[in-house]
Amino acid sequence: MKRIGLGWLVVGFVWLFIDAMSFFSSYQHVRWIWKSQNLPPGASISREEAVSGMRELSLDLNDRHRFVLLPGCIMLAGGLLVFISSSSGRTKGSSVQASSPNGG
Repeated sequence: MKRIGLGWLVVGFVWLFIDAMSFFSSYQHVRWIWKSQNLPPGASISREEAVSGMRELSLDLNDRHRFVLLPGCIMLAGGLLVFISSSSGRTKGSSVQASSPNGG
């Protein structure tokens, strides 16, 4: 159980690390380009169109930020498994030591 928990911790950490180092920033950049290309043509746009474009971009990025919860929950579950397996090992070990006779 402890190995499974450590595995989940490592998987969650690697997932977050890779996401933070490459995918997250590229996703933001690609979304910004895509949203800016969908703005109406011309040198200037109205305030309503600009606010609408920024709001759509913000909502897209907000949805992407929520995705971080999944590897975070995996890490939490892994940490809990490690803690539970460690504390149950200590409890079993201490009860065995308490019941064994000391020196005759």
